[in-house]
Amino acid sequence: MNLDHSWPHKAFLINDGWACTYKQLPSGARQIVDVAVPGDILGMRSLMLRNLDFAAAMITTSVVYEISSRAMFELLDIAPRLAAGFLWSSAREEALLVERLVGVGRKTALQRVVHFFLELQDRLSLVGKCSDGSFSCPLNQSQIADALGLTSVHLNRIVRELRQEGVVNLKDGCVEFLDLDKATEIAQYNAAYLDHVATARRGQTKLAQ
Repeated sequence: MNLDHSWPHKAFLINDGWACTYKQLPSGARQIVDVAVPGDILGMRSLMLRNLDFAAAMITTSVVYEISSRAMFELLDIAPRLAAGFLWSSAREEALLVERLVGVGRKTALQRVVHFFLELQDRLSLVGKCSDGSFSCPLNQSQIADALGLTSVHLNRIVRELRQEGVVNLKDGCVEFLDLDKATEIAQYNAAYLDHVATARRGQTKLAQ
């Protein structure tokens, strides 16, 4: 299912499943902008902007709830705390994009990959989708590479290196951290930008050591 430019003035709450937002270039090349997991909202910008410059697609079979701009404006009046939650989600989406931009511009490919997996772990932990240092990941290597600005060949080489070094193992749709501390150190990961108290403290503590 694709959610393309025909859905202005609507957003979608992901109740279950995975999705992504992406930009398609005239050449046919695609850049995945972000990956959405349960609890995320796709298209918050579309509630305010007249035109969209990106599209979205479901990665897995998903359950989503449509949020119209009218419903959002009504929430501002009748349920301000819930509306504030949506605004928090929008602010965190921006924080995710900033972190991704910094990664592409200033981090090595190895750091980007490990950071991406750590971020997914923390986001999924918040909604109870991660346990014992591992989580299901329906993204294929082509999609991960696309999201991180890498080629599939380069990503495959990094994944193999991380497994051999006993840091992270990606196999059969599952990401498993073999050495979480080492992964945090490699990625220079600080989860404070996610605004999750527990994960932020873990990242800050490790980097301070």
